[in-house]
Amino acid sequence: MITLPKEKSKIDKKMKSQKTLIYGRPKIGKTTFANEYEGNIFFATESGHKHLECYKIEIRSWVDFLYACKAMRDEKHEYKTITIDTGDNLVKYLSDYICEKLSIEDLSSYKKMGAWHIATAELHDKITKLVDFGYAVNILCHMNNVKIEGRGKPYDRADISVSGKNGKVLTGIVDHILYIDSEWDGADEVRFIRTRASKYWNAGSRNRALEGAAKIPLDYKTLKSYFTM
Repeated sequence: MITLPKEKSKIDKKMKSQKTLIYGRPKIGKTTFANEYEGNIFFATESGHKHLECYKIEIRSWVDFLYACKAMRDEKHEYKTITIDTGDNLVKYLSDYICEKLSIEDLSSYKKMGAWHIATAELHDKITKLVDFGYAVNILCHMNNVKIEGRGKPYDRADISVSGKNGKVLTGIVDHILYIDSEWDGADEVRFIRTRASKYWNAGSRNRALEGAAKIPLDYKTLKSYFTM
């Protein structure tokens, strides 16, 4: 039975409720930054953690990912954050899994029922369930510079490298898109997080204070100050 609400819902700023997409150029510090999250475990879909002390599960297929999700749900542990590193590879593993299941070579070749729809629905369902289990979920992605051409002078726009429908699922499902960028101050490179969108990059947050900041230091304690535990 459904009844009409008597009170407004409360704003949820708990870290464990957040879904965050983090992207930036190679070697800018995405993985190191994500490792600062409390109780973090990596779902490592690619190598690149050799120089970092961290907890991780090696993910080399969509089935591996499903088993990892089951372990997080069923086993006793103290992890609070799941970081998928990278979302690019996870999407590929999902595509391979669907293609094998349907006995096709490419998702676009399946005509009976949109294979892309099946894949994106599966991706949306599994990421959402991780949050329902009570974890903060980070998705790390590589960066692409997209050439934008219009009436004015063409320019590059930074965005995640996952394109098409799966890219839209990733950007649509998360609460925050954080773009790790840098600027030079003399001889020093200063790295920071962009939290508000621009014509030159994709970013944004459902946390109004965080988005209003537009740019914050690449520092987990600073980011955490915009949330509650």
